[in-house]
Amino acid sequence: VTVNEALSLECDISPWPTTKVGHETDFTAEASGGVGNYTWSWTVNGTQVATSQNTTYNFTAAGNYTVCVNVTDSLENKAQCCKNVTVNEALSLECLISPNPTEVGHVTNFTAAASGGVGNYTWSWTVNGTQVATSQNTTYNFTAAGNYTVCVNVTDSLENKAQCCKEVEVIAPAPYTLVLLPETDTNPVGTLHQLTATVYDQFNNVMEGVNLTWSITVVGSFSGTPESPTDVNGQADAVITSNVAGTSTVRCEVTGNT
Repeated sequence: VTVNEALSLECDISPWPTTKVGHETDFTAEASGGVGNYTWSWTVNGTQVATSQNTTYNFTAAGNYTVCVNVTDSLENKAQCCKNVTVNEALSLECLISPNPTEVGHVTNFTAAASGGVGNYTWSWTVNGTQVATSQNTTYNFTAAGNYTVCVNVTDSLENKAQCCKEVEVIAPAPYTLVLLPETDTNPVGTLHQLTATVYDQFNNVMEGVNLTWSITVVGSFSGTPESPTDVNGQADAVITSNVAGTSTVRCEVTGNT
């Protein structure tokens, strides 16, 4: 009488117990005992996906799966090994830099949106490899003109990672001069004060299309308001009337500079 070892089977899935959509997942098996050569069959939720001892598989949708391997020896002895696998959506990331191109000294917005993965996200923004923020969205002021690489990295609770990078052009602001006239104005109480702000470029030409905003501190109460913050042909006017004697202050800004 010949007595053979009973057919036994072990299997492994890597990574396990979780994997990601679209990532290679390794299925490996090891049999012992039985008689003769082995034949193999791997199934995912009951559907055969391979007939080799070891294989790789890419899950195409998130969910919970049962992966089984069946081995048969030459005497039709059989053994089975199964494992349950959770498949998560792959971690993906999008980012936006606005405006791009941007200017030295101006607020530039960094925004990011992640999906998939597992659990809470952690964030890291870098500019040319130097970390500048650890929040999902942030703002940044470039201090010198040039070309920069801005990247955001996101990590989920299982240490899955994704990265999004953008090339950003930073330009030096065009030189300009802002003139507010009259520089001083002495009028009786209750009369109109008209002030005109004009923006000139480096060639002393009036610059059109810039934004002009006003900040007015008038002694006592006053009437009159400046026009829309958007200029008209490089100029904007403010007309005010103060009903109390004293010194009033008028301030005008263009693109964040006075």
